[in-house]
Amino acid sequence: MKRPVEVRFYDGVLAEAQRAWIVPDQQRGIALKLSEETPKQVSEADFYFSYPDMAYIGGVGRRKPIIELPEDRRIEFLTKAPHWLKIKSKEIYHAIWKFERSPLLIFFSMIIVICAVIFILKWGIPYTAQQLAQLLPEQTLIEVGNQTEQKLIEQTEPSKLSAEHQARLKKLYEQKIAVGQPAKIIFRQGGEIMGLNAAAIPNNTIIVTDELVKLSGADEEVLAVLAHEQGHLVQKHSMQKVISNLGAAGLFALVTGDLSDVVAASIAVLANAGYSQALELAVDDYAMQHLHQQQISSIHLSNFLQRVENARILAEQSKTIKMKNFTLNIDGKERQITESELKWLRLIGKLKKYLESHPELDKRIERIHAFEEKMSQPV
Repeated sequence: MKRPVEVRFYDGVLAEAQRAWIVPDQQRGIALKLSEETPKQVSEADFYFSYPDMAYIGGVGRRKPIIELPEDRRIEFLTKAPHWLKIKSKEIYHAIWKFERSPLLIFFSMIIVICAVIFILKWGIPYTAQQLAQLLPEQTLIEVGNQTEQKLIEQTEPSKLSAEHQARLKKLYEQKIAVGQPAKIIFRQGGEIMGLNAAAIPNNTIIVTDELVKLSGADEEVLAVLAHEQGHLVQKHSMQKVISNLGAAGLFALVTGDLSDVVAASIAVLANAGYSQALELAVDDYAMQHLHQQQISSIHLSNFLQRVENARILAEQSKTIKMKNFTLNIDGKERQITESELKWLRLIGKLKKYLESHPELDKRIERIHAFEEKMSQPV
């Protein structure tokens, strides 16, 4: 005969728990005896409960295990559940309870989860997004692209490039760069929204800003940029970005159980930044191969990127000069910004640069020169 195990019993009528004792019952499951004194054995039980009627809930933290019963009855254990209790989920819950009380196991589980999240963000989501983007119906690409195009048109101004200049660039694109159905080329003033940029949209459209055309030193440099954007269209990168962002947000919700708008947005930005750098390098490779096939030197793309880098350096120098002359007003007292504070601002700027979608321009330029050197060598 098993020794009686003390429990707290709620009978579904009274709000207060009653002191009770349980033992295994071979025919029914468990037998329960209400008693303030410790019985030597439970010969005449007050209640019998069968295992199919029991819903076992394991202990969590300091909370002990409980058994939910029909008619709002409940058994609460004072310690862990007895070993003779034949409920399948008991061992699983007990293992979880032990796990939660072990700092070492918790630490290693956190390491495993972090590694899994990094692996999924870096390799799992990009690969899945790449595969899904290729399976999307053409109508979906057109609908998403039309909405994106309309939004960019609303955020920018009409181009001030001459009609002849636009027509010449479009004709060169169709002759040298276009693959299959030529993309629709739209020239716009980028302004503060797009600035010096070009965007490939899923509905087979490329928007090019006046600022980009004006910075270029020759039509071939614009063609090199268009070859780069054509790579985005061919490989459906815009939809890959959308899918990867959704995947990152979904992963965060799965791990934490809370889809906070702010944190989810931050995760999506981080995932998109790292993933976009890989995409940018991929379409650089596409552009170099395509330009080589058309007997156009990839150095034109390198030259344009160098112009962008030079413009960025000049802009940073201008900002630094302005920042050195910047004054702070603290408690009504004005003073100039210190070198230490300026270093912190520069560090923040570097972090922002890391989160930008395009990789370091120096790295891209080096890759282009390496490709040209390789192509120039005799076979």
